[in-house]
Amino acid sequence: MRKLLLLPLLVLLYRPEARAQAVVWMPIAEKQATKQATHQGFLTALRELGNTIVKKGTNTQAVIKTMTDQTAQMHEEWYTSLLKINSVVRDYQRVKNIWSYQDRILSLYTQNITQLRSNPYLTPTQIQGMVRGYTVLMTENVGLLDDLTTILTPGAAKMTDAQRLKFINRLSDKVTHQYELVSYFTKRNQAIAAQQTKAAQDSKLLRQLYGLSN
Repeated sequence: MRKLLLLPLLVLLYRPEARAQAVVWMPIAEKQATKQATHQGFLTALRELGNTIVKKGTNTQAVIKTMTDQTAQMHEEWYTSLLKINSVVRDYQRVKNIWSYQDRILSLYTQNITQLRSNPYLTPTQIQGMVRGYTVLMTENVGLLDDLTTILTPGAAKMTDAQRLKFINRLSDKVTHQYELVSYFTKRNQAIAAQQTKAAQDSKLLRQLYGLSN
């Protein structure tokens, strides 16, 4: 997911995680420099949100919503810029995949962390372990924002379309791998929670059948 989505995520505890030629096609004129500064501002805001999630790990819903909104805004800015460049880069499917997987990383975290924390059948130690795992994954996800920053720097304006596509491929692979890690970790946590819940419910049923007090 390697280090975002918080952009997501942090959001997490997070949900960030990314667009190409024209985004960086900034001859560094005053107007282009202003646009770049705007992008950098979004990235900075997303990093701060991600770090907040990592450090606090509680009351994440509001933070995640803010991060998701910031991600959507930055996504729009990237695409506005992409409209001005070579269609080969602009329409490259993996550009869209980067944002798609960032959104999915954030969704996995937001949909499961609160649920896991509120599960009465998980022990404090188990919950702490899950939170710790998500913290590591979301911290790595936030680190992916550094790659996004790279393609927005003045030096990136000198990249050829082929170089940009190579960069996008590399970043897309990182984001996809990060999503797979978060997905695996989430399924593992869900399995543990389901097992604990069933064991507790079975125990309660047996006590009732034998007339034992809870």
